[in-house]
Amino acid sequence: MTQAAAPLGWLGIARFGCVQAALGAIVVLTTSTLNRVMAVELALPAIVPGFLVALHYIAQVLRPRLGYGSDVGGRRTPWIIGGMALLSSGGIAAAAATVLMTTSLYLGIALAVAAFLAVGIGVGASGTSLLVLLAKRVAPKRRAPAATIVWLMMIAGIAITATVAGQQLEPFSQTRLLTVATVVAVAAFLMTLLAVWRIEGEPEAAPLPAKHTAQPGFFKALGEVWREGVRMGLWGAAQALAFGLGGLLGTGASDVARVIFGAPAVAYAAVFAAEAIVFLAAAYLAAGVFQAREAPGTGHPATANSMAADAAHAS
Repeated sequence: MTQAAAPLGWLGIARFGCVQAALGAIVVLTTSTLNRVMAVELALPAIVPGFLVALHYIAQVLRPRLGYGSDVGGRRTPWIIGGMALLSSGGIAAAAATVLMTTSLYLGIALAVAAFLAVGIGVGASGTSLLVLLAKRVAPKRRAPAATIVWLMMIAGIAITATVAGQQLEPFSQTRLLTVATVVAVAAFLMTLLAVWRIEGEPEAAPLPAKHTAQPGFFKALGEVWREGVRMGLWGAAQALAFGLGGLLGTGASDVARVIFGAPAVAYAAVFAAEAIVFLAAAYLAAGVFQAREAPGTGHPATANSMAADAAHAS
């Protein structure tokens, strides 16, 4: 039986962060940059890009099934690479669909629906397996800072891509849009290939399972077992649904507010004010959840650190 690979150091953690940065670069291009192009350059109702962005979140309800697939196979790297390949292809197709909307609106929207679904599935496949692999290859004491590093690198990828892509799109042209999208998608995929090269280590040798210990089906695992990929996928799916619903409601509300108030500035201000009220209500509910849950072994409410520790031990 082969020996388990040693936990990764900080450089290995940074390699995971590079994958997250690549993922964030393509996502921000499709959900933010193309969103702006549709709403400003093409003058489409905000609900159109809002629906497409929500669609990419809705596709991520497949995260538990995708995580289960990586559980059964026992290897995460193929799912990360395959997911990034689908994500990159979807990003390029989304840009092409946006260009197509200028000559054939309905065909462009149809292509955009397929492209944003591909983006959502790609994010689910790569992101879920990446987080599972991060938890498996990083020592427990380093999991919290590792998660912070990976998250910050994703934010950096989003910020850099949004800034540079926005600059390169001026003055706007269809050719520039396709070029920028293709360069970002290809660069992100190549960076992912380099970052995950041999990072997972060799698979552990294990005896062939007996018939009565065969892998359970997906729905049985979902209801009873919750192995690593399924659990991470459920968390990601719940988060994606919340983002998707919020984005769709927000863009729809902005269109309605512009009809009511006329002035775009007043309409957006009204929507942001309503969102702020909803945020305060959500914060109040979240505070109640934290107060209701007591930290194990104490009579005091659980802190974020204690809950993170619980999640790390569960992994």
